[in-house]
Amino acid sequence: MIPKLYLLQTGLEVRKANLPKQVQYNVRLSDSYVTADGNYKEEAAKPDLEVIVHVYDFRMTLEEMQAYIEQCIIPARFEDYAGDMRDYALTANGITYMQRAVKDEGQREYLLPRNVSTVADYLELLIKREIFVDLLTDKEVCNMTMAQFSRDDILIYQGREEGEIIGEIKGAIRTYKKMGIAPDDAKGYIMDEFQKSEAETDELMKKYWK
Repeated sequence: MIPKLYLLQTGLEVRKANLPKQVQYNVRLSDSYVTADGNYKEEAAKPDLEVIVHVYDFRMTLEEMQAYIEQCIIPARFEDYAGDMRDYALTANGITYMQRAVKDEGQREYLLPRNVSTVADYLELLIKREIFVDLLTDKEVCNMTMAQFSRDDILIYQGREEGEIIGEIKGAIRTYKKMGIAPDDAKGYIMDEFQKSEAETDELMKKYWK
């Protein structure tokens, strides 16, 4: 039996030529094997392992991303793939685009859309378009799953001031504990996500890991 794996591909491409011809395609492990040279001929050993990866490729060009953000135009090749995979791709691709557009404002490749100017604005737009409403309106889930957010993006999205960040950390710590995440792992997540020192995080863990 040949193992089957599934891969969701997202990302942005400057050139349309870099996009695949279709959204779903298969990749076989054997396609990457080094071909035996002529010395082996028909006696060359045959691979004893084969894996098929079913790829769902939702990469988009910058122009496609702009068209989606400004006009809600979804690429025609995505039409047969409505659902969570497509919604995730639109979310991830849009966040990436907005982060780069804000960082490189004025650059030719990444132009700020006319209707949104921050990652937070983009997420609000997704909610209006009924994409991942439950996820994007749940602050604790949002913190844990949107790894692309910078800390400032999270604060803006939630409408919080810097002084309220402790409440956010408290919620994250307690959620990690409920999920059964090991304390050391949770500590690392807090340090990375909230840019806290090890000493600060130790104090917060001691206080809220209950």
